[in-house]
Amino acid sequence: MNKLNILLVDDDDQFTEAFLLLGRNRFNLARVNNGEKAIAYIKKNTPDAILLDLQLGDGMDGLETLRSLRKQMFDIPVIMITEHANVQTAVEAMQLGALKYMAKSPNMRELESMIEHELQHLNWKKLYQNRDDVSDLMIGKSKALQQVKRQIAQAAKNDITVIFEGENGVGKDVAARLIHRQSQRSDKPFVPVNCSAIPASLYESEFFGHEKGAFTGAIRQKKGWFELAGSGIIFLDEISSLDLQGQGKLLRVLDNHSFHRVGGEQLLTANARVLAATNKPLAQEVEAGRFRRDLYYRLNVLTIEIPPLRMHKEDIPDLVHYFVSTFPDAPKNTVQFSRAAMQKLKSYFWPGNIRELKNVVHRALAMSNAKNIQADDIQFDGSNSDGPQLFQDVLSKPYAQARDHVLTEFKKYYLTHLLNRNGWSIARAAAETGLPRPSLHRMIKELNLKSGK
Repeated sequence: MNKLNILLVDDDDQFTEAFLLLGRNRFNLARVNNGEKAIAYIKKNTPDAILLDLQLGDGMDGLETLRSLRKQMFDIPVIMITEHANVQTAVEAMQLGALKYMAKSPNMRELESMIEHELQHLNWKKLYQNRDDVSDLMIGKSKALQQVKRQIAQAAKNDITVIFEGENGVGKDVAARLIHRQSQRSDKPFVPVNCSAIPASLYESEFFGHEKGAFTGAIRQKKGWFELAGSGIIFLDEISSLDLQGQGKLLRVLDNHSFHRVGGEQLLTANARVLAATNKPLAQEVEAGRFRRDLYYRLNVLTIEIPPLRMHKEDIPDLVHYFVSTFPDAPKNTVQFSRAAMQKLKSYFWPGNIRELKNVVHRALAMSNAKNIQADDIQFDGSNSDGPQLFQDVLSKPYAQARDHVLTEFKKYYLTHLLNRNGWSIARAAAETGLPRPSLHRMIKELNLKSGK
């Protein structure tokens, strides 16, 4: 697959080194540390996109650099990244023509994936037309996975709307790409849209585009996602994260198959096939009043459930072999995982699913120089390491003591993941899990849970 050429403009050496290390597998990366150097670089080179930090130490800040780029008519897509995100600067950046505005994630791999997700539409042919294998994360021979593959193959033959449901990291986006590759629209664009990254104030501009002069800072016409998709496929990832207002705007274009750019009079046709994904069962979201019933019925022609990795652990050896082959510095033909190492992987609960498995395998390869990976080389994420070991730790204890220990650890494990998933919002966490807020507050206090642990 051809890599996009990315210019990173950031004066944070620690962040830059980490991003350059992880991003080298997906992008061709160059880096400068201030706005003036960025302008000088672009005068001699033409990157496919720019990652621009909002706060730069010397000279121009990120917004001033973006403004200078546009003033000098450099029409290169820009993604703003910052540790201090707020609505005002987000709107200003988007009005200056930024492709996206996102906060720096403490999880560097997550940030890298989000950035790639946003850049894919820039040149979809460059990314996908020569890619024969889009089965990453869909590798395996288990009955559960074979059933999913049969559903995908059948759905690809029929031009219908499909919803993919499943936990984070199971490969819903890959399933959508498989449908694209196997469908009659495979020679047309595949446009992924991360709905959770779109501010509510920018729904219409992102989905439908805007005309030059439509609002302050709209210095050029911008095509929206539906227009970019054309007669291809638009993939609405994390669709449940749209608020009710955004859902209404989406429903209107799906019903009418037409839309206007913001500030425009021309009626444009929406011909794209729609695929959607969610990590929350939409039927439950409808009953809870968080998702429009009419939009649900409009989308729910076929729902494909992507199983979590713990439901098809027999696929782990095949996945490990594949992830070894994708690691750039590993001696691919000689690296072996010992029986104990493989058993350790199979005994783990995998709350992060296949995405987490990939990180664990690559971490083992990066941290070990041996050609034979042992069990001690397998290190799980700190927040997830208690799960698989939980029962082993209490097997020698009396029943009552073991039961109380397991129950306490389960509460810690469950509530930590629940709260992290909901940004430590008690209201959202209580709504998702069905626990009353006072009960949730009491358990958090009893277990001494704190944000960041």
